[in-house]
Amino acid sequence: MKPLRFLVSAGPTREYIDPVRFISNPSTGMMGFAVAKAALDDGHRVVLVTGPVALEPPRGARVVRVVTARDMRRAVLECLPACDVLVMTAAVGDYRPARRHARKLHKTTRALSLTLVRTPDILRDVRRRATGQVLIGFAAETHRIRSSAARKLEAKGLDMIVANDVGSEGAGFGARDLRAWVLFRSGATAKLGTMPKRRVARYIVRAAERLRKEKQGNA
Repeated sequence: MKPLRFLVSAGPTREYIDPVRFISNPSTGMMGFAVAKAALDDGHRVVLVTGPVALEPPRGARVVRVVTARDMRRAVLECLPACDVLVMTAAVGDYRPARRHARKLHKTTRALSLTLVRTPDILRDVRRRATGQVLIGFAAETHRIRSSAARKLEAKGLDMIVANDVGSEGAGFGARDLRAWVLFRSGATAKLGTMPKRRVARYIVRAAERLRKEKQGNA
């Protein structure tokens, strides 16, 4: 098929408390980088928007590096109009400190309280601005995996969502294998079981190709 333009988000975001402390999560970016490589291997073009990770980007991808959720929102929305497929694998933090201190906070004998506020809902904003792109999301969950993913699929207006079990302590973020289910807007589901992330990535790319063809056929 004609090469598609993939926009892939990957890795964690960081929300700083002060210049040396931040709130984040254990995402390594492995899943998103694997999707980018699988898309490139199939002859597609790729823009990879990545949070702070220690991975070498796949050769041929255009890389946009970001730090915070607001950074990622800005980059994704800027790149969205030129893409055919968005694969949102990034583990975007849901909250940030209401105040970012300009200087390092020194330890005292008193307890420290933080007020947290919501970060932008990137997929909500994507849905409002999408113009026919295939929209694929991820739901990293510790319990009620499929039901939580089904709610997100509907709420975000996605074409497909990958629900992955990261375990009760989040160990799945850094693992090479993924235990996952796939849910589609059509109502179809697929149990992938446990498989290497590179194989999950190939599944996602092939599914995106099929969904794109279906959308073009219905246009």
